Amino acid sequence: VMTVGTASKKHSSPPDVTRMERLLLERDEEPLADLVAQEITEMGIRGPFLDVGAGTGVWVAMVERAGETACGVDVLRSVLAQGRKRYGLSTLVLGDAARLPFQDGAFRWVQLREVIEHVERPRGASLLSELRRVLAPEGTLRLTTPNRLKYAAPSRQIGRAWAGLSGRSDDPAHVHEYWPWELRRQVREAGFDIDSFRYRAPNRYVPLQCLSAGIDIRATRAP
Repeated sequence: VMTVGTASKKHSSPPDVTRMERLLLERDEEPLADLVAQEITEMGIRGPFLDVGAGTGVWVAMVERAGETACGVDVLRSVLAQGRKRYGLSTLVLGDAARLPFQDGAFRWVQLREVIEHVERPRGASLLSELRRVLAPEGTLRLTTPNRLKYAAPSRQIGRAWAGLSGRSDDPAHVHEYWPWELRRQVREAGFDIDSFRYRAPNRYVPLQCLSAGIDIRATRAP
């Protein structure tokens, strides 16, 4: 779980930031690092690489280990400090993902993994536009987020209607979760051509890809 915001104003952070920090600081990242390294190889990630909502920087560390240049941005100061200590990274930056401290076209690959659901939809649109700005022409955006369609499925709603969750997950840190068609439109409107749109973590009980837990998009910066 990652978050974005204005780092310089403590009061602007989400109300459950302490819970997120604790989760990131206490998790065992050794198994995660192996999975990340495998995914980097499979996707063919090339630097310069930017991980937005980098947390402790496991993606940055594994991309660098693969011989590519990489940088990470997050708003959680303590989590970045842990990443610098854990991986010896000097390329983790404290900052606001909507105002990235990088030049236009600085990166060939930008990742926004489990972040966009933590902000309102208009801010999500601004965030995508900022990622396009720092991507080189024909650079790659990789975006993952929960799939709201899963949580709106009838099989999930029988008991959930009482809680007023209206097709949303149980995570209180999620501000706006996206319908698949809504996310497609927002990515395209931000100036990207979608290369692949995949569902991940399939539903164990309903064998329909569209009811998987997450969405994974690969897109190219349009001219």
